[in-house]
Amino acid sequence: MSIRQVIVVRRDLNMSIGKTGAQIAHAAQQFILDAMHFYVGAFAEIEWNGDRRSWQDTGETIIVLGCDDGVALHAVYTEALEAGLPVFVQVDEGRTEVEPNTPTCLAIGPAPRDQIDPITRHLRLL
Repeated sequence: MSIRQVIVVRRDLNMSIGKTGAQIAHAAQQFILDAMHFYVGAFAEIEWNGDRRSWQDTGETIIVLGCDDGVALHAVYTEALEAGLPVFVQVDEGRTEVEPNTPTCLAIGPAPRDQIDPITRHLRLL
């Protein structure tokens, strides 16, 4: 089973490469920290269909995709929530390049590829 995390980044914000990288890292890291806090152990050993596998054992795949704007980001977020997938929205504090409280990207998963792909396959790699 292929387990992955997908990060979706807003293209319309025109963030620098460094800012974009930081937002991606924040989204991935904070999602895992929140998951560990709220679902103790749930992402250390993922269980689907009776198979126990760790995300680490499957390569910790992270795919970074881009979306056009905040409306598109919200649509992906809503669809992921409705599908029952774990999702986290990274909101910037506004200290450098974007306005305070701007959603910059979101993390979906880790979750099975066949659950994430239907929601994100229309997006291009960042």
